[in-house]
Amino acid sequence: MINRNKNESLANESKASGFTLIELVTVIGILAVMSLFVFRQFGGAQDEAKYGISQTILLKDFPQAISSALTRYGSCAGLTVNVTASGGEELTRLGINAVNPWGEAWDEAGGEGGVQAAGEESLTIEYNMHNDQNASDMAAAISRLGAGAGVVTAATATVGSRYVRVEYPCSIGVGSA
Repeated sequence: MINRNKNESLANESKASGFTLIELVTVIGILAVMSLFVFRQFGGAQDEAKYGISQTILLKDFPQAISSALTRYGSCAGLTVNVTASGGEELTRLGINAVNPWGEAWDEAGGEGGVQAAGEESLTIEYNMHNDQNASDMAAAISRLGAGAGVVTAATATVGSRYVRVEYPCSIGVGSA
């Protein structure tokens, strides 16, 4: 009888010490679903960071490049961003990157992107914001922040367009705020 109880207790111990296949599959499934949510959160944070970088470019880098051109040439007439464009000092040589934080060219041809008008009074650019929601949000933020600091004359976004159109004044005080 002692041997029988000993064998039964060994069998019970071996059954209790492992996980069943169903339990393992359930845990793996739960972990997979949780990882999807985590990766989605990181993707959103990455997009927000790129949006913030774009805001810095539009509020600080462009005004500083314009100010630099004004200091060198006394005017922002003829400024271009396209490396292959002829005439005038190029914004890319003054510190403006030819691609946005999403890695897309913002100086594309085809009616959108790049320097739209450069004259004695102002410089208007269209900056690729990757999607239309970013462009709309950026136009509102640039209008609020840039106009108050005196570095932006106007900022708009056309509904359905991924470009934000920003007008900068061509005056010596640009970029000092």
